[in-house]
Amino acid sequence: MAKTYPTHVSVVVPIYNMERYLAETITSVLASDYENFDIILMDDGSKDESLHIARTFAEKDERIKVFSQANAGASAARNHAIRLAQGPYILPVDADNNITLGYIRAAAEYLDAHPEVKVVSCEVEYCGDKSGPMHFAPFSLPMLARKNMIDNCAMYRKSDWEACGGYAEHIKGREDWAFWISMFKNGKGGFYRLPMLGFYYRVHANSKRRATQSRKHKLIEELNELHPEFYEAQLGGPLHYHRSWSKFLNICHRCLHPRKWRIHPDAVPTAVSDAATAVVSDAAPATVSDASPADSLNKEKAEHLAFFVKSLPRQFKYNKGNVIYKGRNELRSFEIDGNSYVVKSFRKPNWVNRIIYGFLRKSKAERSYEYADKLLRLGILTPRPVAFYQERCGLCFDKSYYVCEASQKTIHFKDIDKLDAKQQEIFLKAVGALTARLHEAGIYHKDYSGGNILVSFTNESRFSEMETRISEEATCELELLDLNRMRFGKVSLEQACANFDRFHVSDDKLRIMAQAYAQARGLDTGICTEKILHYNHLSHSRK
Repeated sequence: MAKTYPTHVSVVVPIYNMERYLAETITSVLASDYENFDIILMDDGSKDESLHIARTFAEKDERIKVFSQANAGASAARNHAIRLAQGPYILPVDADNNITLGYIRAAAEYLDAHPEVKVVSCEVEYCGDKSGPMHFAPFSLPMLARKNMIDNCAMYRKSDWEACGGYAEHIKGREDWAFWISMFKNGKGGFYRLPMLGFYYRVHANSKRRATQSRKHKLIEELNELHPEFYEAQLGGPLHYHRSWSKFLNICHRCLHPRKWRIHPDAVPTAVSDAATAVVSDAAPATVSDASPADSLNKEKAEHLAFFVKSLPRQFKYNKGNVIYKGRNELRSFEIDGNSYVVKSFRKPNWVNRIIYGFLRKSKAERSYEYADKLLRLGILTPRPVAFYQERCGLCFDKSYYVCEASQKTIHFKDIDKLDAKQQEIFLKAVGALTARLHEAGIYHKDYSGGNILVSFTNESRFSEMETRISEEATCELELLDLNRMRFGKVSLEQACANFDRFHVSDDKLRIMAQAYAQARGLDTGICTEKILHYNHLSHSRK
């Protein structure tokens, strides 16, 4: 029977100007009683003899590998070393700390026996300018949100490092705190602290803990920017400078800034949709905790989506997602649990409308959500509504966001001149027919223009991005955008024809649209064409 070797552990040591302590650190690792490990020493542009010391040790022990990089900080050095690591288990050790001889073995054996555990740490004692044990509170996500509960010298799987994106290299000091949040914020996996002394944390004049004390304000802002959904989930809002008061301060903030949000039933699993899709405020929050064990994955996705929606103001504050459009309003795309969403942030209205929207009228975000749902029920295509979020400041409306699924259609009506003649004719007739369906259903789109219509063609052979050959049977599908300004009721002929006034196309193209519109509604083609041309010319002459 083949011998089963213990899991390989890669000990990674970032080094920057640590000539005074480095030899002691390396010696403590080499003294380990574990038989299957290597050490990766990553020099981060040291200006002292650190690199020379590292190479001297490597010449004597083949388990040691030495690399160097231009100075980029501890996180970058640690990430670089882990990328080079061969072991499935990673143990970071700072170049001024020491580990005990049994720590690697105990941590690796615990990970082997407990695949559900992500991180294994230990008891810690200070050394150097301070002595005595380091005290830790029992691990929990709400506590992790307010305090770094795990020292950097803890063992984890390289696969989990890859899954959470590694250490945030822009954070200088307490970067391990940000990393542990990345590791645990999805709610999966456990943490275990071994009941043994595993390493000694050195305190000295140049130690990182002391050097980064002055960056507390900056660090808190960086954590809020990096993990807005996590802090929404655990603290009901951002982390504050007085960290222990964060949850209370966020509750107080919500009293002055009440919010309202909704998630569409089709955007979340059936098992949790009733709770998640009710219109909610912080006074009566929705819950997604009633799913059965069989629905745990769906429950998790629903919770992620809910916390994302509630953190939208901070998503935009910290420029998360990718900008699609930025002008009067702003559009950004986001990826959440493998799904693509587009979020529209509406510009804050003037003071009069802030009062009206605060109490008397639905916000643009809520109207977009409801109108999209209504159009889809009528068989008129639009990107599927996912959620809306709105917030007041005191008595006045403040901000609002509308979330929908990202459209798979990529061609705008405004790009019609880039299409060939056959495509243009199909597109124009489809727009005329779509407009007729809207008016027959009693829907008058007040922002009806080419910029708010998307198309995709069927039965086509694509040769390049904007060069397509269309078969005789080709058709197209249209999607309607920008839905917050609609009026519902009977649409007169004059109003219907005036609804084409914002299309910036030639008269020939308008005639094709007008004929398709008249035919779809059984109206006189000549009268419709004359009126549509009249209102379009009148609108353009005013401009």
